[in-house]
Amino acid sequence: MFREQLEKRNIRLAPKKITAPNYEYEFRAAWKNDIWHVYERCRLILSNQTLFWKKANRWVGRSASLAESPEPFGCTF
Repeated sequence: MFREQLEKRNIRLAPKKITAPNYEYEFRAAWKNDIWHVYERCRLILSNQTLFWKKANRWVGRSASLAESPEPFGCTF
């Protein structure tokens, strides 16, 4: 549904690698208007607290590292 709404507006999605001084990550989909908007699917399962917190902490750490990128971007999960 997300992809379809963008395609209706003639916005094409493509992978995008965001690089920071000490970390880089390639998001599965991105589009650019003023800045890059990166999209990543993230499924947090509340019934499994251990897995939930591992994934949440991984994304917090990843986001903090990528925030140092000289290229401005916004994340959508």
